[in-house]
Amino acid sequence: MQTKRNLVLLGCCLGTLGTVSQVVLLRELLIAFTGNELTIATVLALWLVSVSLGCLAAGRSRGPASGHGGVAALFIMAGLFSLLQVLLIRSIRPVMTPAGEMLSPGMTVALAALGVAPSALLIGALFVRLVRYGSESPTTAPIPAVYGGEALGSAVAGVLLSFWLLEAANPITIVAAAACVGAICGILLLRNAPGRERLAGTVAAVICLASLAAVLASAHEIDLRLRNLQYRPLEVVESEDTKFGNIVVTARDGLHDFFETGALAFTIADPMFAEETVHIPLLMHSEPRRVLIIGASGSGVISEALKHPSVERVDFVELDPSMMALVERYAPAGWLRRDGEGAVAVLGDGRSYVGSTGAKYDVIIVAAGHPLSLQVNRLYTAEFFAEAAEALAGGGLVALKVDSPGAYMGPEFINMLGSIAGALGQVFDSVEFIPGDAIHLLGSNSPLAGRIPDLPAALLERGFKTSYVNDFVLADRLAPLRAVQLDSLLARRKSADINTDGRPVTFSYAIAIWARHFTTGRAVAWAVNNLGLGTCVILLSALAFIVVACYARGSGLGFSAAIPFAALYSVGFTTMFTQVLVMLCYQISRGYIYTRIAVLIAAFMIGLGLTATLAARRLAGAREYISLVLLQAGMVCLPIAVIVAFRQVQSRGAGLPGPAADGVYALLAFVGGALGGAVFTVASASLMRRRAPTVEAGAFSYSIDLIGASVAGFTTGFLTIPALGIVNAALAVGLVNFFVLGAMQFASRRSPGLRSR
Repeated sequence: MQTKRNLVLLGCCLGTLGTVSQVVLLRELLIAFTGNELTIATVLALWLVSVSLGCLAAGRSRGPASGHGGVAALFIMAGLFSLLQVLLIRSIRPVMTPAGEMLSPGMTVALAALGVAPSALLIGALFVRLVRYGSESPTTAPIPAVYGGEALGSAVAGVLLSFWLLEAANPITIVAAAACVGAICGILLLRNAPGRERLAGTVAAVICLASLAAVLASAHEIDLRLRNLQYRPLEVVESEDTKFGNIVVTARDGLHDFFETGALAFTIADPMFAEETVHIPLLMHSEPRRVLIIGASGSGVISEALKHPSVERVDFVELDPSMMALVERYAPAGWLRRDGEGAVAVLGDGRSYVGSTGAKYDVIIVAAGHPLSLQVNRLYTAEFFAEAAEALAGGGLVALKVDSPGAYMGPEFINMLGSIAGALGQVFDSVEFIPGDAIHLLGSNSPLAGRIPDLPAALLERGFKTSYVNDFVLADRLAPLRAVQLDSLLARRKSADINTDGRPVTFSYAIAIWARHFTTGRAVAWAVNNLGLGTCVILLSALAFIVVACYARGSGLGFSAAIPFAALYSVGFTTMFTQVLVMLCYQISRGYIYTRIAVLIAAFMIGLGLTATLAARRLAGAREYISLVLLQAGMVCLPIAVIVAFRQVQSRGAGLPGPAADGVYALLAFVGGALGGAVFTVASASLMRRRAPTVEAGAFSYSIDLIGASVAGFTTGFLTIPALGIVNAALAVGLVNFFVLGAMQFASRRSPGLRSR
């Protein structure tokens, strides 16, 4: 007979395995998807779909309640599969596209499914088998015990990952250690198994432990070999995981490419990029003395900036100290500094530095790359430009560049370019474009137009030698026809949106440009260009009602189960959206999410576990209908509360200490988890009171919760946030929950007996 303590402990082990697998595989896929944060939603959705399917499959199976060997085997397999899936992700990724290139939407979903499905199916099946394992005890409530234990284990694993393991160990070490936990659980469970089953299972588990010990002993070498698989045909010479991301250094033909979280950051040496990035902005200033460069510091931009005779100092911002160390290891001597003088490294987030520095710069150059991630896009918003304007000296300018698509500039590219220009125009009196292979955008409160024709003369006057940006190139770029064509295209653009933190339209158009290259991405591109708030709300509401109706009919409980099923779907949908929303808001506010994924998941699971095991019991003991209505009202407010908190954090800017901002987002994740745990416990209790068997009630509750979360994951990544931005997407989810609340009220009036339960 199983005690509550045993079930909670086993649930903790389940939560540990699930969280470690989820976080490590999510980070691996984030690297495979070149750092695009919206893929977080897709990965989480596929994880939850797979968990739900595993849960339903195990719930419909009719094995013995006390199948010690079966539960032990699932624990061992769940640990091993996460290790095998790291190998799978790294080996399959280069088959789809070369390293550094983005996958199509279809390939993104396919790789994410291959990357997470096996482990997630096992986690879902293990949850239900543990519920069945504990159901033989008449004094133990297995669903809240396992659910609460899982949440507690997830929270502990999340804290350990965030504050220790993700920085101290590589992914192979982490998943191998988690697999050891699964094998030890299997050995302990097998103590109560029949003789032959106990002997055979224990021998297998011990062999598994010995193999994992060998993996742990050579984890660094295995990790590097697997990175070589992932980046082939390039040769990986370094791979390092830090709190800010994964850094990979590859070697080819005497050059070294530096990748950050799967995306190419810069190459040593790349004189064409360095000259293009630096010289045009600096030539636009009559006498630049102090220059700030954000991004691509290892590409050679520093030495190019120091060629200008008037430049006295170049400050360059690098988020990750490990990147600096690797650049100095593989770059020529003095690459980052000229004889130790003239260049100063600033370690930290570029946006935070601009917002807090008291220094004044003549030129601020943003060299962060194409805005295909929110981490980059936050350097293209009106809020950032306002902070940059405060850091400029009189007559100073802000400069950035966007790679041109060539002769044909589609509507998405023109809208993207216009959204950046609109953000610059909201802050600066003068905004100018310089066309070419890379289109330079310049903003200043001093007139810029008159300086553009003088660029060739300014280059000649300064007297330094260049290889690519010369007077002939500049003359070609300044040809009147180029400027007229670009101006006419911008004048005809359909969208007048400007890029802001809450409405990152530049990022959305960049996603649409990427998606339009693929057949599977045309729907995404269409959504970005055409989908509005009202249409999104209607689609999401209709989908919610269809899923709830199917579950009510399929469960055999009929209309009487509509209210708990609606609550379960709504909480899964809303908490998943909120979890992703909190991560994206954190990325915009703080500039890095790579390590903080785990701590935000941990905060969510702590809230989930506390209410699942403590507060939710009191709610379930009260009138369930009233409890569910009140909790559903909380679901209406939850995404709106995240946006309000995000606005407050952004309005404080650099005045809000980093730990305080971290605490705000962790608290929001905790509140989302707390609401989720409360709804799950009350609604599953409501299903059991409608004569649903314990195991089936647990399976139905868990699966519809996860289906709602899966729908949110897919629509968040490919629909709501690309089309609406984070603020309107949060409003859309709040409205969907409001309609679900209205439907719950309508259902209660159709069946007054529901109110008395």
